Amino acid sequence: MLGQIKWLPPDVEARHVTYPRYLHRLCRIHHLEDIAAFHPEIVTRSGDLARLAASGVVVHLADSDQPFQPLLGNRL
Repeated sequence: MLGQIKWLPPDVEARHVTYPRYLHRLCRIHHLEDIAAFHPEIVTRSGDLARLAASGVVVHLADSDQPFQPLLGNRL
């Protein structure tokens, strides 16, 4: 998961939690699960996800991707 463990919803479990500042480490993982609760707002989340995608990290969104279309477009 991307973000702070204290932000995890009670029904979500994560084996590993990481932060965007450790992007160089994330490039070695298979994929990253991301949820909105890890981000203060949509613009910050969009920026974090764009940086991860640009570095080759596969990101799975655990919630809807609808809010990202105006910020990131359909393809990303």
